[in-house]
Amino acid sequence: MFIRLMGVVALVCCCSIGFGEELVEIPLSDMWGHHIEGTKGVGELYPTREILRLSNDTNDKQVQWAVRKWVEEQPVEAIHLNLSRTKRMPMPPGFVVGGADKAALLTAKMILCDGLEAKNSFSTKHDLTIELFTGSYDVFNLKPVTIAGNRINVQFEVPKGPFHTMLTIPHFALIPLGKLRAGDYSVVIPEAKRVCKSFQFEVK
Repeated sequence: MFIRLMGVVALVCCCSIGFGEELVEIPLSDMWGHHIEGTKGVGELYPTREILRLSNDTNDKQVQWAVRKWVEEQPVEAIHLNLSRTKRMPMPPGFVVGGADKAALLTAKMILCDGLEAKNSFSTKHDLTIELFTGSYDVFNLKPVTIAGNRINVQFEVPKGPFHTMLTIPHFALIPLGKLRAGDYSVVIPEAKRVCKSFQFEVK
């Protein structure tokens, strides 16, 4: 009985990961996130809080207005405002961008806010980053992302019932993939009304 049980476990593992495939985990500490616990604050890539604070210290309303307008055009704030105002339900698919860190954030902003079309084909020579985004939640708990062969699995927890607080905001994360070998990839994202959808891309 024990031997048979171990055989079933081995079969399940082979089916879920694939023979000879290495399971790679991307921890939250490697990701940039907007109001996502455990990630690096994406605002560190384009800090604007100090500029806002300094402008608020003045009594010049025109200066304050100009600074606020400038801040709203910066990547983190622009993405936040765009996701806050979106009426698209269900949400569109997530996407991958070439590059990492600040370069990935800039490209994500151009796709989400400026109408740039997301690519679905990339080179093995380039670092890649997943852009995961949501509509408004009071809580969005992202889990470590796993890569098993050509399948990239995203996991998270969101409230199933009413919001726990009155404050609801959009969330987004930059998930670094590094350089990938050639092939067709699937990014699997659990279905949720206000979370971007699963998608595919290729590397060649």
